[in-house]
Amino acid sequence: MRRLLAAVPVAAALILNVPAFGAPPPPCDPGPKAVQEWKGYDARHPQFRKVSTIAIAPSGSVFLLDQELHVIREFSTDGRFLKNWELPDDSEALVAMAASDSFLYVSDGHVTYQLFGDGSIATWTRGAAPSGLAVDELGHVFISASTHRMLTLDAMRRHMTPKDVEEMEDSIAKELGIWKLTSRGDVLAYWQAPPWPITVARDGTLYAVEPKSGKSFLRLGGKTPEVKTCRMDLQQTMVYRAIAVSSEGHLFVNDRENVVETDAKGKVIRRWCDAEPGYEPLSAPGSLGIDSKGYLYVVDYFKSRVLKFDLGTN
Repeated sequence: MRRLLAAVPVAAALILNVPAFGAPPPPCDPGPKAVQEWKGYDARHPQFRKVSTIAIAPSGSVFLLDQELHVIREFSTDGRFLKNWELPDDSEALVAMAASDSFLYVSDGHVTYQLFGDGSIATWTRGAAPSGLAVDELGHVFISASTHRMLTLDAMRRHMTPKDVEEMEDSIAKELGIWKLTSRGDVLAYWQAPPWPITVARDGTLYAVEPKSGKSFLRLGGKTPEVKTCRMDLQQTMVYRAIAVSSEGHLFVNDRENVVETDAKGKVIRRWCDAEPGYEPLSAPGSLGIDSKGYLYVVDYFKSRVLKFDLGTN
C-alpha cells in the first residue's frame, strides 16, 4: 500500500510535466518575489522528503503531505517544524488536503479522513469519490466529487451498450457535486457541479478549475454555480491541477513549468516559472496554497521543495 502511495504522485507529476503535443514552450513573465525555499533534503528542513500536497490553515499553519514517509508535517509560516499528523495505515493514494484551525482533512479518492490534534481519526463517506477539499475561515468543509467514477465510465464506455452508458451517466450525475459541511459532517448545502479542484476565498466564494484543459472555471458565491469560460490558455492537458485564490480575488493555477495568475474572471495576468536569481526555476509546480498574510506557497514536486512567494499584498 505504501508503494502505491509513493507511485501515484510521481505519475501525476510526470503527467503534469509533459507538454501537449506540438505546443510551443510557454513564455515566462516576471513573477512575484521568492522569499523562502524549503528543501526536504536540506539540513534546515530534514522533516520531509517528497511533498505532493500543501494545505494552510486560516491561523497560518502550513501542512505538507509527505507521500514517501506517509505522514503530514506541520510547519509555521517561516518553515519551523511544529508536529506530525499521522495518517490511517489503510489509506490509499491521497489526492486532496485542507486545513481548519482545529482539524485536517485528507481524501484518498474514496473517503475523506478528518484528523484530530490528539491523533484520533474520523472517516467521512460524503461524496462517491472526493477529489477536492477546501475549508473556509468559519471551519466549513467543502468536498468536490466524483472524478473517479467519470474516469471509470470513460474507460468502460466502448465495452458498454448505449443504454448502460446512459444509466451510468444518470447515476454519476446524482453523485457529482460540491457539498458544504460542518466540522461534524452535517450537510449545510449541496450544489450539482463538476468535480474539479477547488479553493475558497476569505469572503466564502468558492472557485474551481476544469482540470484537463483549464479552459473553464467555476465561481460559487450564491445558490447557483456559475461556470465561466476563461482565457488561461494552459499548455498542459492533465487531470492533476491545483488552484488557489488571493485576498484580491486573483486565481493561481499550476501549468507544466509555470504558475498562471489570472484575475477573478479568468483573464491571464502573468505566467511565470522563474523564482528570483537566488533560486532555481520551477520544474513541476503542483499543489498551491496562500496564507492569511498573502504569501503563495508552491510545491515543486521533482525538486522536493516548497517555494514561498511574496504576492505584494503585505
